[in-house]
Amino acid sequence: MKLNVMICAILLAAVSAGGCSSWGEVTVRISEEQLQERLNNKFPITKTYRTFGTVTYENPQISLRRTGERVEFGLDIRLDTVQVNGEALHASVLMLVLVAYDSNEQALFLTEPHLEQLILNGGQQQDAQALGALYMPAVKKLLKRKPIYRFKNQGGLEKIAGKVIKDIRVRNGCLEVLCGV
Repeated sequence: MKLNVMICAILLAAVSAGGCSSWGEVTVRISEEQLQERLNNKFPITKTYRTFGTVTYENPQISLRRTGERVEFGLDIRLDTVQVNGEALHASVLMLVLVAYDSNEQALFLTEPHLEQLILNGGQQQDAQALGALYMPAVKKLLKRKPIYRFKNQGGLEKIAGKVIKDIRVRNGCLEVLCGV
């Protein structure tokens, strides 16, 4: 009897050791639609700055169609206190951003925005980088404070998995977050 229990224990240990890596990792897939829904719930955001006055950030758009480590993120920015031809100054910006994990917040954030395109009051701007210098510091700060996905708000396995993030990548229109020990 003791021998059978011992053999079962050894077999169980061997099976567990062999399958440890597959049991210890899980991939959480977050679709573009899920991220877009979360972003839509966070925007519009209106802030008041000493230098700009009242600024409204609205119409966020995220795209997980690119390859590589950056995703596309678009945002409309309106400055109500600055008028151009009788209209509030508004810009549509398209950025490439990284998705980063903050372990203290157990959340994913968009970081390191790189301006790709700026449309000012409906017209394409040739010198988008120079004009973007006005907007980008504020946008960077805004993105740093607004997570796009929180693991601690999830249930079960996702909440636990969110504590040990190994890698984040974009694949097949989804954000894949590899979690494990």
